[in-house]
Amino acid sequence: MRWKWIFMGIVLSLLSDHASPADRRPNDDVHKIMVQGEVLMHDGNSLIVRDSNGKEVALRITAGTLMPGLEGARFRAGDQVEAQVTKDREAVVVRPKPKK
Repeated sequence: MRWKWIFMGIVLSLLSDHASPADRRPNDDVHKIMVQGEVLMHDGNSLIVRDSNGKEVALRITAGTLMPGLEGARFRAGDQVEAQVTKDREAVVVRPKPKK
């Protein structure tokens, strides 16, 4: 009988280690793609960036996207940004690119 409680405890601890997609943070394994470049357009749910290769990249902005320092504001055309994104181009974190 005691081993059943131990087994249930192990199962529950394993299940609690897996965060739902909404609970994920920028350091999670799925957020490995970094996009850096110049903002062409920031329109609500999308951010268009021209990367260093000249390619235009459309990023999806969601309610979960972190944009430190931009509470209630938008990026403007010409701003330099860096973004961590998922493989399906959902922006997890977008911040101004540090100036050298």
